[in-house]
Amino acid sequence: MKNYRKVLILLIGIPFIYLGCTDLSENLMSDISAEEHYSTAEGIHDLTIAMYDPLYEYYGYEAGEILTVPGTDEFTYAQGRRGLWNDYSAALNPTENDARGMLGIWNEFFRGINLTNSVLARIDDASGVTEAQRQRWTAEARFLRGYYYHILVQHFGGVHLTLEETIGVETEAHRASENEIWEVVVDDFLYAIDNLPLVQTSFGRATKNAARHALAKTYLILGNWEDAADLAIEIIDSGQHRLLDNFADVFDPYNQEHEEVIWSVVRNQDTRVRRDVRTARDFGMRQHTIQGVMADNIYGSMTSRYLPTRFLIEEIFGNDPDNGGIN
Repeated sequence: MKNYRKVLILLIGIPFIYLGCTDLSENLMSDISAEEHYSTAEGIHDLTIAMYDPLYEYYGYEAGEILTVPGTDEFTYAQGRRGLWNDYSAALNPTENDARGMLGIWNEFFRGINLTNSVLARIDDASGVTEAQRQRWTAEARFLRGYYYHILVQHFGGVHLTLEETIGVETEAHRASENEIWEVVVDDFLYAIDNLPLVQTSFGRATKNAARHALAKTYLILGNWEDAADLAIEIIDSGQHRLLDNFADVFDPYNQEHEEVIWSVVRNQDTRVRRDVRTARDFGMRQHTIQGVMADNIYGSMTSRYLPTRFLIEEIFGNDPDNGGIN
């Protein structure tokens, strides 16, 4: 009986082996090296897409939320088993197995910085890159490098500053001062303003107004009020943006490309396109706990991590929940 079973398994397997061999592609994709691919326009294009990816750790995942949302004057913890987020213990004590909070942002943003530096280091020698592409992709890389450092320096103060591509293993880091970091941030944003287009064909890529907005926020942090105001006026006068008539429309999940958006980290409902991007669910009510109400995946899975504070509801938005809601 044992021998019969072995023969049967072997015979069943043979047709699948044969069929698998007949479907093999003759294009050996694994034969393409990084050095070869990134020396072409196609490779540089791929790098420019990859350099946006770490933004999702901050704007599409719990790492960024933990550092910016719970325990503030706007939100407190709502439901579930992670009330510890309110006391920052998850953010301040991350582990390699749970790299949320500080560790997640640190790892991902330095990966993003190296991707931008890779574009800047390789683009001039890459074959097939047009002058228009070189200008736009260089400006995007400078914008994102400045943006990553702009976030890092606010959370961590002076950090390791590198303007060169890292190839291989590096075991040393040198902490730059906050002023040194801000100088790089301002310089990168100014370059981006001068060289980015006003409109991109792909929604979500950086634009001139995105750089103006980021630099305006930087100037506010540095106390440069007049230049911040001038940049904000330039955005308004560009004619690309306006405030929507209905405030609720700003959060319409079916319209993510409206005129109030200056720059957006695009969130795709198909999370297979990107690792777990689920920020929206953390702010939604638990619809599935209400009888007769069905949760809608367009808003996420409704884990209801965050609850708006009374300060946000009453003082900021002028609502009075004790007397019928909206004033």
